[in-house]
Amino acid sequence: MKETIVNILAALMLAFLAGSVSPAAAQQRDCLTRQDIQDRLANGMIAPLADVMNRAGIKERPLSVQVCDVDGAPHYIVNMMDSYGESQSVTLNAGDGSQ
Repeated sequence: MKETIVNILAALMLAFLAGSVSPAAAQQRDCLTRQDIQDRLANGMIAPLADVMNRAGIKERPLSVQVCDVDGAPHYIVNMMDSYGESQSVTLNAGDGSQ
C-alpha cells in the first residue's frame, strides 16, 4: 500500500515536471478564434506565424497553434515536438515586426 502511494506520487510529480508551461502561457487571458486570427492577419495587426518563427530561429513544424492575449499583447502559443518526442509549448510575440 505504501509503495503504491509512493509510485502514484512519483508519477504525478513526473507528469507535473514534464508539462512545460512558460510563465507567459500561464498568464494568457483570451484566445482568438480562427476568424479573429484571419482578420488580424489581414489587417496587419499580427505577423504571420512563419515570420514570427523565422525571427525566433525556430525550424520545427508546430503541432498546434493558438493566438492569445498575454499581458495585453497578442502572442502565438505554439506546441511543438522536441528532440525527445515530447510536446513543448513556446510563447512567441505575434507583433507585426515593426517594433
